[in-house]
Amino acid sequence: MEIKDLINQDIENKKLLLFYFLEKMREGLYEIRLNDTEKFRDETKKFTGDYGLKNRILTAKENIIYLINEKKIYGDSKNELESKIEDLSSKIIELVEEIKIEFEEFRKNSECDKPTIECFIKKIKNKYIELISRYEDFLIEEAKIKEEVIKIWIKELTDCEKYAVNDKFKFLVYTARLNADKVVKNVLYDNGVIHTSYITDTHTNVYCDREYGLVFYINKETLLYMCKGDAQTADFERVIDNGFSMNDFHCFSTKGMLSVHNSSVDLCSTYIPEQLLGEKYNEVVLINNKYNMPKAVFVFDDAKEHWRIEANKLKEILGLRLIEIKRYKGKNT
Repeated sequence: MEIKDLINQDIENKKLLLFYFLEKMREGLYEIRLNDTEKFRDETKKFTGDYGLKNRILTAKENIIYLINEKKIYGDSKNELESKIEDLSSKIIELVEEIKIEFEEFRKNSECDKPTIECFIKKIKNKYIELISRYEDFLIEEAKIKEEVIKIWIKELTDCEKYAVNDKFKFLVYTARLNADKVVKNVLYDNGVIHTSYITDTHTNVYCDREYGLVFYINKETLLYMCKGDAQTADFERVIDNGFSMNDFHCFSTKGMLSVHNSSVDLCSTYIPEQLLGEKYNEVVLINNKYNMPKAVFVFDDAKEHWRIEANKLKEILGLRLIEIKRYKGKNT
């Protein structure tokens, strides 16, 4: 699978969901009334493309332009790529704002007997199609940078097979507070995405200071996005009847069709490794598909005996190497 395949999955699933949703509304199976205030407010955030989509586009645009201007990475045509990113991101934000304005006008001047989301979506359908199309164009341009960024990651990450205790290192790690059998059953076989942190010998911050887990690599078939802090990402099996949202990423994994959503404000798929290091832990979200296999089991040198035992069990279950990583005790640099 190539990056373009992930893009195509997401875009096609957005279109599928929109048309399926419209069909369900025509059948009268889905309705949210304007006077159902709390539920309506939550749903309209999905429909207007506000928050998640808007923030993601703005963050991605700013980061891509930073990478280009700081000469961290280039496209074949630097100026052309920067111009396309600027134009597409501006158009997407403009469309999001137009939909929000249309929605406010609809609320005030609805001609429907029953002023519902159904009436609004039917009225605004063509604008959604344009928004989805612009989003697809943006992802294609972003992918040109993303592929180059992934090459940087591959070059910088430490090879598990060559690593020895006391070596300097750069790893992507999934940290667990589950026993070994549950890591296999509940994470590797059940999760739609794998939540990893980027750590080095001088930056070992992980979620809740967990003590053991798995080492992953990164490639163009698995990287979904990255975040300088907690991406606050949740994935779930897509139930088509639960509505249409521009804010979710849609893909296929070992579980089938998934929706992945988040509430982070600094989400991006083009961060280079050095951008993720800081005083707090970071998150690199990987799609849990056939291209995303753990490469080693790890345990921190200060782990409690219980977690050392579980690390050994996980090593035996998966037939992987067990490596020990020193937890950095000093101030992060």
